Parts: sequence; C-alpha cells; structure tokens
Amino acid sequence: MSLIDKTYRDDVFEIRHMVDEEHDGLRLDQFIAIYLESFSREIIKKKIKEKEIVITGRPGTQKPSSVVHHREVVVIKFY
Repeated sequence: MSLIDKTYRDDVFEIRHMVDEEHDGLRLDQFIAIYLESFSREIIKKKIKEKEIVITGRPGTQKPSSVVHHREVVVIKFY
C-alpha cells in the first residue's frame, strides 16, 4: 500500500493511500483492514458508511463491498 500523504489539522488527521497493483480488486473494507490492523471490520464498515473512508474521484455512495482498483486513492479520516 503506497502512502501518498498525511495531513494533520486541529479537527482531523487525514491519510491518503494509493492502491497497489497487488491489491487491485479487493473490497474497500478488506483493503483498509490491511492498513488498520487493530480496527475490527465493523468499525471499518461504520467509518465507510459515515464517509470517513472514501475512494477519491468516485461518484455515488461507497460501500464496504466497493471494489478498489490499481492507482485509485483512498482517504481515511480520523476526527
């Protein structure tokens, strides 16, 4: 998983990751579980539903079952 950027602000910590070729085709919740090993899948699913985890540039509502593709950027926000 390629780390692109970390941003620290008073109200949010934001991390951007680019999907590597080896992770192409994974579900969004499975992809995030690789990075957030200490988080349960239920917490990850909740963060996706609350739009704290998003695939940039993808229209519509994203779900835990959304498939990630090579070179897409996934943003994780911590409030």
